[in-house]
Amino acid sequence: MGRQANILIVEDEALVAMDIESQVTHLGHHVVGTADTGPDAIKLAEAHQPDVVLMDIKLKGSMDGIEAAKEIRRQWGCGVVFVTAHGDAMTAWKAAATYPSSYVLKPFDERSLSTAIILAFVQKTISGPIDKITGEPGEPARRLTALAEIMKDHIAEDFMLLDDFERLRDLLAQLQSQTGAIANQINSLLDGISSRTMQFNGP
Repeated sequence: MGRQANILIVEDEALVAMDIESQVTHLGHHVVGTADTGPDAIKLAEAHQPDVVLMDIKLKGSMDGIEAAKEIRRQWGCGVVFVTAHGDAMTAWKAAATYPSSYVLKPFDERSLSTAIILAFVQKTISGPIDKITGEPGEPARRLTALAEIMKDHIAEDFMLLDDFERLRDLLAQLQSQTGAIANQINSLLDGISSRTMQFNGP
């Protein structure tokens, strides 16, 4: 098992929330809490600052999951995965405005959930809170170190399950564009992913 992520589940159907929690736990991650409304999700995100939020779009009350996700991403930079039965184009475009890392349609399997969690975990490591990114000396290096830990923990197992290596490569490239001081180290990670992509996909 790779590195454990702290995960918040936001789902308005109790049985579905229990099923997601069971799958997340089986994957080796830690559930910090569950919420069925947007305001409760924001409160739990503030209290626990999870790595990843698994967010349903349709929630109880007046605030939907898209609005809640936007606030959580803005304040704490959590990776957001929309887990929803709403696959229409209009909903997808609205959700895309929050810059989620993944969009998983119900019903889903454990492999799809695992991939989505890893990508969201990487997104949080690279991005951080949208309105709190600083230019402090050493910040890019700290993010790279955290990213390298995720890579080390997952590359041998979970990343081999990814269907979309290019998406992960793009996320890493975002960090590369933020700093020149550690570009060579990031390039090494990118080259490693390219090698694995070629091995995975074949010539």
